[in-house]
Amino acid sequence: AFSERDINFLTTLAANVTAVIERAGLYEELQQQADQLARQVAERTAELQMERDRTLAILENAGEGIILLDAEDLLLYANPAFLQQTGYEESELTQRPAMIFISRETPQKIVREMIRTVRDGRQWSGELKNQRKDGSQYDVAVTVTPVLNEENEVAGYVAVQSDISRLKELERLKAQFISNISHDLRTPLTNIKTYISLLERGKPEKKPHYFQVLHQETDRLARLIEHLLDMSRLDAEFEIDPQVTTAVKQIWQKLQGDFTELAHQRDVTLYWDEPADSYLIMPRLQMAERHVEKILWQLLDNALAYTQPGGTVLVSVGMETKNDKDMIWFRIKDTGAGIAEADKPFIFDRFYRGELAREGNVPGTGLGLAIVQRIVDRYDGRIEWDSQPGQGTWFTVWLPAVWEAE
Repeated sequence: AFSERDINFLTTLAANVTAVIERAGLYEELQQQADQLARQVAERTAELQMERDRTLAILENAGEGIILLDAEDLLLYANPAFLQQTGYEESELTQRPAMIFISRETPQKIVREMIRTVRDGRQWSGELKNQRKDGSQYDVAVTVTPVLNEENEVAGYVAVQSDISRLKELERLKAQFISNISHDLRTPLTNIKTYISLLERGKPEKKPHYFQVLHQETDRLARLIEHLLDMSRLDAEFEIDPQVTTAVKQIWQKLQGDFTELAHQRDVTLYWDEPADSYLIMPRLQMAERHVEKILWQLLDNALAYTQPGGTVLVSVGMETKNDKDMIWFRIKDTGAGIAEADKPFIFDRFYRGELAREGNVPGTGLGLAIVQRIVDRYDGRIEWDSQPGQGTWFTVWLPAVWEAE
């Protein structure tokens, strides 16, 4: 039998054991909760990492320039597109102020408005003139969005910019084109109207001259409209039929017929450099006749237009084989005023008219060489040229050729 002392000991022991067991159960429960929390933290961390990687991938591959700034307008991050736009390395931009990118040519009114708007916590969008690391300038469309913290205070900014320099240039060329085309349309129409009036009331012996002028002006107007239509048609990917060929002799004789008299009227000596019957043993041009004509007609017309009376224009033709590929080349060389250095990078741009064309009042749309290049590129040909102010200009165009079986 247990004594009272034994009973008291066992009671105390049972109470302690019970407490230990309860604590062990509580620990196990806490451990389970800790494990569950750890799993949740790990899952959420993985989710955040995935979200971060996804966001970074978007930023890294975006076509627009994107930068992140802190509340003091210091740069924290720039994506590759922004670095490419500005010419900087990423290491050069950390903690640099965003204002280093804005050109002084941007009106200060616009800059102040942008700063005031975003610091008030509102989004701003507009156009700026920015500058690259090398000092060159470019136009951008920018959207700056403030990043707000939990207290609704500005904690930083995200800026997204697109380079719109090309669009601005196209707008400028469009405005210039409208101005040019208005003039070029108005001039022949005015002359036509004038000479119709002279026909009605002029002297009979003058009528042949009036008719000649009317023909010239209507031809000029027709060429202008044809240029506009050509450019519109060539903007579409026109089909090339490799079975369609054109004889060199056929083109050569047509050019002579079209330009010999015109050169005489302009008092320009036109030389045709053709080795005796050379084109009889040449391959045929692997091109549609109308496309060959447009190329050569434009180059030759330009040469005559920019050569002063008393000058000369030389037209030559030949054959060349490179990398087992036969090519026919045409070279047109004039003794005209040449192309100004400032104009040279732009002569194949649509609607661009050089200094001599503008100052010399030479009629045209600025589309001719753009049409030439478009056709040559489509046929995998090539153009080479050079010009020295005051010494003249030469163009050589290589066009695909093919030998046909007898």
